[in-house]
Amino acid sequence: MGKSTKKTDESFFAKLFGGLFVSTDPEAEKRRALKLIAKQIGKSKYKFYKCQQNQIQPVMAKWFYDLYKALSPAQALLATPQAVNVLKNCIIDYSLSSRQKERAELLTDESISQRASTMAIKDLSKQVKSDLDALIAEFDQNRIAAINGLYSLFISFSSFVTFDYYFLLKKFDSSFHERDFSSTPAFQAIKGDYIVDDLKDFMAVAWSLRSKANWPAMFKFIKEYKATEVLSASVWNKILSRISDVRSSEIFEQMIAYISENPDYRYQTKEKAEHVVDTYIEQTRNRVENLLKKLTTEKANSKSDELLNALFGNTKVVMLKNYTEESQAMNAKRTTLRFAYCQPLNYMKAFLNDYFKKDVREVYDLVIMRGKWTDQDRSKQVSNAYNEFLEFSNQITTLDEFVGTAISSGKSRPLLPTGRDINQEAHYILTRGAQDLVLIAKYLKLLIDDCTNPKAELLINWKEVERAAESPIKNMMAAVYKKIYLFVSLMQIYLTEGKNV
Repeated sequence: MGKSTKKTDESFFAKLFGGLFVSTDPEAEKRRALKLIAKQIGKSKYKFYKCQQNQIQPVMAKWFYDLYKALSPAQALLATPQAVNVLKNCIIDYSLSSRQKERAELLTDESISQRASTMAIKDLSKQVKSDLDALIAEFDQNRIAAINGLYSLFISFSSFVTFDYYFLLKKFDSSFHERDFSSTPAFQAIKGDYIVDDLKDFMAVAWSLRSKANWPAMFKFIKEYKATEVLSASVWNKILSRISDVRSSEIFEQMIAYISENPDYRYQTKEKAEHVVDTYIEQTRNRVENLLKKLTTEKANSKSDELLNALFGNTKVVMLKNYTEESQAMNAKRTTLRFAYCQPLNYMKAFLNDYFKKDVREVYDLVIMRGKWTDQDRSKQVSNAYNEFLEFSNQITTLDEFVGTAISSGKSRPLLPTGRDINQEAHYILTRGAQDLVLIAKYLKLLIDDCTNPKAELLINWKEVERAAESPIKNMMAAVYKKIYLFVSLMQIYLTEGKNV
């Protein structure tokens, strides 16, 4: 009993005085910690490093060489980033249900473009949205978790396989050739400093491997897409076992801590949650939306060219001097002004000059000026629309001259007397002008029917108007109606369908 009490007392005083006289010098603490790490390295079953000589031993190179050799079939398969990316993208397709695969097929660029040739873009957009919604709806939580899990495993596997083992091994034997396993290389010991970064990089890819993960599912996926078995289950299990054993030993962390003289070094796990399904949905949505916009623009361009040829006989119509794409490009360094409606405003000026002031005016003089209307309010509506549209010819010229002055002055956003900037003014002219033409066309259609009606309701002197006309009045009104219809259709492309202007 006395001896036990004596031992306890000695232990107590040893701890007490040991705590009082221990050094508080950080460098001394660091040296003690490094010395302890050196002892741990010396006792490890992995004789990878000699602390006193600061040398990485050939046995570690042999450990990496065996790993490299075992992984070489898989590394050859995933030799390029492109090969890895192809398989990444295939994971979603591989995991889709049969119904989802049908929807995904309908959402390919080829399928959408093919349907665009026979459908209106508006109807096609509704159909594509329906297909996309149906595809997304089947991504329930279980399917999403399975896909993200498979994707995460593949990323871990491909990162581990494509690690640059050759670069690491060449440090131990400069004559070593990539994927040459015909004979064992003559590895030499090297300085520890040469390998620290390589060990950190290796741990980043190797420590993320989980031995209990669903690796058979991942290898099944690769085999289905590559038609070959990259690694047998037994080989992979042995690799996982070796990795797990080395990680548990902490030999690499200890070596890094000792070589870098940082006893506090600890590997920090960097696990990243994969949300590949969310990315797939977003990319698919963006792709189909962009494709639909492209098809809309292409259809608008095609329709625009068709209408321009019908109206003017060609597709190159330039009537203005300053409010043009050419002027904007030429003066890009002189001004920040941007012209949003160059094409439609030039077309309207051309329509006014080439057609409205001639053919439309001739019909106007006959049915408005000479015609006797039963309802003067209707006649006034047509007259007001006609005169307002006619006046837009002068307003467009004024706007074009204003733009020339603005370019010379270098103003960034000059305002017209109307209080609108140049693009707002152009938009106002185009929209109001189109409205005027729609009203004129509406009454022209009524007049065409009325002129052959035995009981005319709009004009009471059709015979007098007919005698004054150089051609049959019905044919003249029909020709004007057709031209106005074509021109309004052209304006609709630029003002309502979102065509680039």
